[in-house]
Amino acid sequence: MGILSEGSTIYMPIDSARLILEDKNNPFFDSILVKIADTSISNETINVITNKLMMSHGILQESKKDFGVSNPAAMQATLQSTMNTMTL
Repeated sequence: MGILSEGSTIYMPIDSARLILEDKNNPFFDSILVKIADTSISNETINVITNKLMMSHGILQESKKDFGVSNPAAMQATLQSTMNTMTL
């Protein structure tokens, strides 16, 4: 757990966060960071997280999501592909 820079972002285990954060007026997190040991299951993990968030938010249609889930590895691959196209 730790603070990486000045601001309002803290990285810590969720169980610790639930014990420490008792703000009853704001039961929502601004962001959740998930790290997985096996990157081969990243797409499956993203799907599970997306589905659970949609259920917890009462969202039935993908187009009505009020949150975003990103995959840095996929973004990096897209950027690399774009850069490769630009050099051709």
